[in-house]
Amino acid sequence: MAKTHNNKFSILARTRLVEMGLSIKALAHKLDHPRSTVSTAIHSDRFPNVRRKIARKLNLEVREAA
Repeated sequence: MAKTHNNKFSILARTRLVEMGLSIKALAHKLDHPRSTVSTAIHSDRFPNVRRKIARKLNLEVREAA
């Protein structure tokens, strides 16, 4: 798994989405969460549980903030 720092999570997640041919809407559907929640989790530090689900689905490793 690629390790990420929280500041780089957004960039790596969006890059991985493009590589996998997924949109945020499609990812949200796969995770069974609203699109707005998934988007917020990708772009900010809110919704850490959703962020962990996103990381698992996209094969990324999230480092928790200290």
